[in-house]
Amino acid sequence: MDAQMHDRADATRILEASKALASQIRDAADTIEAERCLSPAVVRAMQEAGVFRLAIPRVYGGLELDPLTQVRVVEELSSMDGSVGWCAMIGIAGGYASACLDPPVAQRLFGNSDAVLAGQVMPVGRAELVDGGYRVSGRWRFGSGF
Repeated sequence: MDAQMHDRADATRILEASKALASQIRDAADTIEAERCLSPAVVRAMQEAGVFRLAIPRVYGGLELDPLTQVRVVEELSSMDGSVGWCAMIGIAGGYASACLDPPVAQRLFGNSDAVLAGQVMPVGRAELVDGGYRVSGRWRFGSGF
């Protein structure tokens, strides 16, 4: 199968997988609204469907699908629940960050199929390197994601 046919097959598969989430998302809508976040089950279902891997390059295990397919998936999920669509859009767009990173860093962040980025446009916190990782401090405003 050539690359273009592979892309079309992936695009069809991910759109159908997104549509298949309809009943689960609609069943969780009241909980999503009340808790003001997506349920872990909905997030897991979106991960398993491949929603958050749409913009990630294939070299890192992503689907690397075209922007129109990404928009169609977000549109489909948004028709079920606006918050789900918003979080899908944020998670998908995070995949573009891989282009701004050194390949080993991008592989570390995006090579894990469960990874989803979320965040803020203008963070004011601070991360300091310490033994075993980072110490994060500061005041954090609202951030998008689930």
